[in-house]
This record gives sequence, structure tokens and C-alpha cells, in this order.
Amino acid sequence: MRSMPIQDIPLKKSLEAIPLNEVKRPIIPVDVFIQEAHNLYVWIRADLTKLYAAGVDKSLVESLSDRIDALQLAQSHWISCRESRKTILLNQKKVRAEALQVKNDLVAALRFAFRQDEHIQSSVNDIMKGTSSADLAQDLSDLVVLANSHTHGLEAIGFEIKKIKLASGLVSKLANATALWNVERMSTEAKELRDRAYTHLLEAVHIIRVTGRFVFRDDKVRITGYRHRYRSRR
Repeated sequence: MRSMPIQDIPLKKSLEAIPLNEVKRPIIPVDVFIQEAHNLYVWIRADLTKLYAAGVDKSLVESLSDRIDALQLAQSHWISCRESRKTILLNQKKVRAEALQVKNDLVAALRFAFRQDEHIQSSVNDIMKGTSSADLAQDLSDLVVLANSHTHGLEAIGFEIKKIKLASGLVSKLANATALWNVERMSTEAKELRDRAYTHLLEAVHIIRVTGRFVFRDDKVRITGYRHRYRSRR
């Protein structure tokens, strides 16, 4: 089907109008469902007169192509958001692990180098209170300031001063964790839109299938096109 920006998704207003409690999740692979809908769209062309006579709304049939387009685009958009989220999560995990190691190194060095300095020990204790990702970024920032103010003592115990610069760089990387929330939100919204598009297409497909199986109940050839092939294979 044709490709288009997410804001131009067909029937977007109709999708957004579906009550949330009526939105269904796909029970078969979406790519399989889309292909079956394509097949049905082609199959019914020879049967439209009979389907309309049996009560199928002409506007429903005319919207079938747009419903298929909507689901295909929404599925692609959701997959893109989901993969972006996975990439960011993996990167954040690596950055956090590195940041924790550098933080521990700085804390250990400051505690040892200034073990006789109660003021510095107290400052380190205060920094160590938090445990969240936001705390980790702030902890590193505070440790960098503290370490930069006492490089002489750290150099005296053989501590690599370049680690202070490394810690400073990690502060910025950790701060980018806020982007994960945005991607998480986008992924959630994209999935809901995909489910709405699936529900909208499912409605049309179900009506056409049920009607077709009734109309062609005695026609072994035509009825095959109205059967759910994926389920019949399982």
C-alpha cells in the first residue's frame, strides 16, 4: 500500500473516535491480517452486488482500502517507535553502568585521599544518599565539583585526574535519559493508534466475511474467499 506521513493516516478522526473500551488488540500477526484483508478486498469485487443485497453497507466496502492503509501505516509507525525505545534503553543501560563505575571510583578516591578531612567525608556522605538515575547524574555532577576542588589530594594517591573529565561527560549523557520518557510516550501512543486501526479494519473484515459466508454458503468456490485462512491453518 502507499506510504504516507503519520499525520496523514487515513480515517484518523474515525480511529480517534473509537471508544477506548472497544479497542481490540491483534490476535494474529498484523502483517498476516493485513495480507488477508488485501486478499478479501480483491476477492469481493466479483460479489459486490450480492453482498450489498445482503445488507453490507457500500460505504464500508469503499472504506476498506483506507482502513488497510491506516493499519499498515500505524503498524510501521509503532514498530519504528518500539525499536527506537529498545535502542535508547540499551544505550542508557550501558551509560548507567559506566557512570556507576566512575562514581564508585571517585567516591573511593575521595574517601581515601581525604580520610582525615571530616568536611569532605560529610560531603561525600550527602552525595551518596540518592539511588535513582536522576540522583546518579546529580551525584556525578557534585563529585566532579568536589574532585576538581581537591585535585592535589587525589593526585597524591595516584588517582587519574582524567576520570574527573570522564565523569563530567557522563553527566550530560545521563541527562539525556529524559528523552527515554518521550520515546516511551510515543511508543505507547503509536501502539494505541495501531490497535485502533486494527479494530477499525477488523470491523469491516468481520462484517464482509460473515455476510459472504452466508451468501455463498452453498457455493464451495466463492465461500473460500470469506474464510479466515490463518486460523484454519492452526
